[in-house]
Amino acid sequence: MEPLADGVAMRVWQAVNPVNGLVYGYGGLKLVCRSALREMGQAVDVLAALPGRVEFCRQTAGVTRFNQSPFHAWKAGFRECAMLARGSSTA
Repeated sequence: MEPLADGVAMRVWQAVNPVNGLVYGYGGLKLVCRSALREMGQAVDVLAALPGRVEFCRQTAGVTRFNQSPFHAWKAGFRECAMLARGSSTA
């Protein structure tokens, strides 16, 4: 694994959605620069608050099990809707 380049705060490897087989960032593996985490303070949304850019890898790191219970499925759906309504994208 190569270190993060200057200006890159996080690298995201994709995960497979077990329901529809799509591959995207939600539930994927994240590598975050320690100094970027320290700079973001008390922010709730890491993706939006990190100082620097996010690098998305096209490699698959695993399967996200968001559907392991009704609550987990609801939480994942709510998060995605909130991110879309705010104008963020996890892909």
